[in-house]
Amino acid sequence: MTPIVGIVHSPSHVVNTRHPKHCSRGVYVHSLIEGMSLIDSSIGPIEVVEDQGVIESYHEQEYLDGLREETGHLKRRKCDLYSDDESEDNKEPSQPKEVTYEDIAEMAPVRILSPRVSIGLTEDCPRFSGCWKYVMSVASGSISAAKSLRSGQYLRAIHFEGGRHHAQQDRASGFCYVADVVLAANELLRTFKKILIIDIDAHHGDGVESAFYRSKKVMTLSYHMHAPGVFPSSGDQFDTGRGQGTGYNMNIPLKPGCDDDVFHYAFKRIVSATYSAYQPEAIIMVCGADAVHGDPLGELRLSVPCLLQCISYVRDFGKPTLILGGGGYSETQTARYWTMLTHIMKKPPPPDNITSAFDPYDSSLPIQTTSEVRALGMAHIADLPTIIPPDNIPPRIYESFAPYTLLPDPPTKPSLTNGEHHIRHLVHTSLDLLLRTMPEST
Repeated sequence: MTPIVGIVHSPSHVVNTRHPKHCSRGVYVHSLIEGMSLIDSSIGPIEVVEDQGVIESYHEQEYLDGLREETGHLKRRKCDLYSDDESEDNKEPSQPKEVTYEDIAEMAPVRILSPRVSIGLTEDCPRFSGCWKYVMSVASGSISAAKSLRSGQYLRAIHFEGGRHHAQQDRASGFCYVADVVLAANELLRTFKKILIIDIDAHHGDGVESAFYRSKKVMTLSYHMHAPGVFPSSGDQFDTGRGQGTGYNMNIPLKPGCDDDVFHYAFKRIVSATYSAYQPEAIIMVCGADAVHGDPLGELRLSVPCLLQCISYVRDFGKPTLILGGGGYSETQTARYWTMLTHIMKKPPPPDNITSAFDPYDSSLPIQTTSEVRALGMAHIADLPTIIPPDNIPPRIYESFAPYTLLPDPPTKPSLTNGEHHIRHLVHTSLDLLLRTMPEST
């Protein structure tokens, strides 16, 4: 069986991409993917090949020099990743042993270093031990995944350590040190003429927007929280691009508290219209888990089944699709979401490679209830066990999934801030902007 899906998935990559804000998230995610037996003949590995030149082609040299100043080594406890008796202070450890997820689970957090305020290496993006290796690994993972789509090796590629959509050309921002989404899109443009980036992270992808704001080769569509005090205070509905990029940037600002019914309604109608108008040759999705209800830094009320239903809708377009991670600050919740996302991406494409036809401009279309939306999403994971097995999961990680169920409890209270009138007006205005600003021929 030839796999149609590739994934960046290895303990060494998880070690290299440990982040100060969520140091253990990667081991939770990849341990659960393995524990649920999703790594089989239907999904293949993506080999990460580092390419410093690609990173330098976008980011400013002064910023990269600041990242390189101190690479450091990971502080370790209980486990020794290196042979012989070499200490942390040695410049280069020799003969690395094969690291396991259990080893990673026992590691101490990365060491925080002195700030560099002028290039954003402070507060939410501190300099830390192994920072340059982290940047190289995140960027190279997303670029390698994009290359696997360009070559036709896979129809879909997954890199959960990617999706760093706040990073700017000359500075770090919002927990993001490298613009891997931008780099991956540029890589795809070497083969595909038009790329659609759909971002469903809870926060606006300002770094990605700024990179392609004047380009029509890449269309960006972002669903995000938008309210006073919500980071990064950008992503207004009427920011539609400039110059040649006018009409190729779309923002769907959502009020904090947005629920499944209104999100699904806005997603399906606008994505359908955008896809039909733009006709992309490849798609990137940024699937930050902070959009899931209960995330410490997200204020949306979206369930995992709702998000899976939306992602499967894009999957069924049948285009080469790159799935990236992003935010997600509850490690167990993020692991559950991305494990189920991996499962639905393994499904074979529909025979006709198109989604169900409907008219997104039909204002009479009903808004499906929250229970209906969740039922649609649950259908995609009906064949996935609901109980997490302890096999192949480090005990310390497994014990964190309490209760030991795969599907987290969905929000039960109805949305208080997003009503039918609000979402219908938002969708109508967005579709009107799409029709008025996008040229007839793209």
